Amino acid sequence: MDMVSEDVDGLADVLLDLSHRIHANPELGLAERKASAWCAELLSSEGFAVTRPVAGMETAFRARRGSGRPVLAFLAEYDALPGVGHACGHNIIAAAAVGAGVALARVLDRAGLDGTVLVDGTPAEETSGGKLPMIDEGLYRDVDVALSMHPDTRDTAGGTCLAVKTLAFAFTGRAAHAAAEPEKGVNALDAVIQTYNNINALRQHTRPDVRIHGIITHGGQAPNIVPDYARAEFYVRSAHLDHHKEVLEKVRNCARGAALATGARLEMTEEPTFEPIRENAVLCRLALEVMRAFGLDAEDCSGRCSMGSTDFGNVSQVVPAIAPTFKIAPLTVACHHKDFADAAASADGDAAVLVAAKVLAVMGARLVLEPDLLRAVRAEFERK
Repeated sequence: MDMVSEDVDGLADVLLDLSHRIHANPELGLAERKASAWCAELLSSEGFAVTRPVAGMETAFRARRGSGRPVLAFLAEYDALPGVGHACGHNIIAAAAVGAGVALARVLDRAGLDGTVLVDGTPAEETSGGKLPMIDEGLYRDVDVALSMHPDTRDTAGGTCLAVKTLAFAFTGRAAHAAAEPEKGVNALDAVIQTYNNINALRQHTRPDVRIHGIITHGGQAPNIVPDYARAEFYVRSAHLDHHKEVLEKVRNCARGAALATGARLEMTEEPTFEPIRENAVLCRLALEVMRAFGLDAEDCSGRCSMGSTDFGNVSQVVPAIAPTFKIAPLTVACHHKDFADAAASADGDAAVLVAAKVLAVMGARLVLEPDLLRAVRAEFERK
């Protein structure tokens, strides 16, 4: 633990500079060219062999150092949100993952220990989910454990999250003069509004863990033209995959019914599902132990469900994984709000970069040094 702390403290200026540069240059999913390059350049300067692009994504990378087993992957995110920048603190995630990877690799080198350290740049967590094509490419097939973190208003470990799927409904109608010949038109916007009303009616008949929310992305060109094209996009979430599938079909039927009622033609598109995080009790206990050793009053959230969603959940379905949270702001600050973006570049945000890098690196070192611990992690994963 002392060796890891010294390494991370020695990297502090570099890691905080990386975090602040990413924060000051917010880039949306799959367009994180600066953030991806800065992370990759820093890792390359530390002796990591960097591969980019990865899985067909220009802004994804994999950095590798060391050899043999175990193989430990630290997952970096760096995409921002439209309008509010790094209001989810992904600049912190990127810097902490890079710092943890470098610190662990240095420790393994000095101790002459076998082990492969990976740092993966995973784009588009807020949108299409860059981890999904990386999973499909088989990049986690030989990984023993995946580690990440997330800034929050509390220090926690454990727990799961909601599954989410994005549904887009595009309706095509027929344009006409809205006053002179409205009977000749088919109103695509009416179909979108009817879809909204149908979903609003559905909400009162869903379970408490279900969340459905959306926006109208296209609603017509002018008030005096019957809209011949309209489109809406929805996120559908649930804590349980089986129930999630049921709700998704009901939401689809809301749009199908609107198309039937208005005469508009419906085109439906869907993004892949972000799955819930698969909890690992052994990793949770390890994370809590290490966090508390660094003086954090970390809360055990095992068995609880966060109402957000992440493609990290998909990683946790194929390899043991955990992403503890680290406090950067008071409970009164909401994630995805400008105040959270401000916190992500504050003194508390900087402190989270460094302590998270230390926690993740020490967890990695423990997994290398304690084979029984690693076997217990795997046994827990296979039981579930």
